[in-house]
Parts: sequence; structure tokens; C-alpha cells
Amino acid sequence: MEKNIIFLVNSSPFVTLNNYEALRTSISLFDHKVCVIWSNDGVFFPLKSSDKMMTQPFLRLAKDLDIHLIVDLNDLSYRGFTSNEVINEVEPMIHEKILEKLAKANIVISF
Repeated sequence: MEKNIIFLVNSSPFVTLNNYEALRTSISLFDHKVCVIWSNDGVFFPLKSSDKMMTQPFLRLAKDLDIHLIVDLNDLSYRGFTSNEVINEVEPMIHEKILEKLAKANIVISF
């Protein structure tokens, strides 16, 4: 039975491997409906200016595997960034819509 699984990345990409682990794990769950959401300090990862050397292959695979990649637009704005500064693979979404997605999830894994 297909599950709705969300990886919620709240931690800064500068001090942990959480982005790598969330993306690596998400692509292994191709038989489920998977979403990766960046919020709080996690919003620094999907910026065009951040280093993605280790995660670029996972970002490319995510689209092919229909993994929905989202960044919290409210948290992004709070930190002084706009949706134009986010990589193309990631969809900026307002916080209220993210809360709706989280409420519908069968499993939420927080990093």
C-alpha cells in the first residue's frame, strides 16, 4: 500500500549531512508518494548559491521519481531571500499549504 511520506528538513545545511540523508532516503522510497520540505534554517539548502556537490545526483533523480521538493516561502522570506533565489527543482510554497500537506501525510520524518 502506497504511503504519503514527508521528509521535513529544518536544520542548517552548513553543519550536518541532513540534506544528503533526506534526499538519499527519499529516492529509495520510489514506490511511495514522497515529498521533501525545507523549512526554518533548512531553507538555505535549496538556494542557488549553496553547495550541492554531494546532492546534485539526488536532485536530478527526484524529478524522475516524482518526488515533490518544496521550500517554505515564509521561512525563505523571513531570512531575506525570494523564490527567484531557489533552484528550479524546488517549489516555493506558503506555510499554510505546507501545514495541509503535513496533516495529510502518513509519515513525517524530521531532520
